[in-house]
Amino acid sequence: MVGLRQVLPESWTDDPERVARVNVPKDRQTALTKPEIVIEEIDRVIAFGARFGCVLADPGGGSSGPFRQVLSERGLLWEVGLSRRQNVYPADVALVFPVAKIGKPANTTSLISPRSLLKRCWPGRDDEGSAGGGALKVG
Repeated sequence: MVGLRQVLPESWTDDPERVARVNVPKDRQTALTKPEIVIEEIDRVIAFGARFGCVLADPGGGSSGPFRQVLSERGLLWEVGLSRRQNVYPADVALVFPVAKIGKPANTTSLISPRSLLKRCWPGRDDEGSAGGGALKVG
C-alpha cells in the first residue's frame, strides 16, 4: 500500500460549507471514484521516483475497464480481482456482427464462450473457478 486518501462522495463535495468546516484541501474537493484516486496515487509515487513490479487491485478496481486500460497505457503490469459475473476474453477475440438477410441488422454479437475461455487460458480450472486464485493476471 502506497497511500491512503479519503473518498469524498458528491454529497460532500457539493456542499462547500461542509468541506470548509472539516478543512478539506481545495485540490481534494472533487468527487472521484476509487479507481480514479488509485491512478492519481500511482502517478504521484511514480513522479517521486518509486518503482514497482506489479499493481494489485481488488474487484472494486479490477472490474473497472477504464482503470485496467490506464494501467496498461502507463506500461504497468497488473493483477486484479474480478467479479465472478464478469466475463473475460483474450485480447485477440474479435466481435463478429451478423449481417441480416432482410430488414434491420441483428442486434447480437458472437464471442468465445466463457467455458471455452477457461479451458483455453486456465487448463485444469473448472467452470466455477475453483482452481487458482480468482484473479486475472496480465503482463
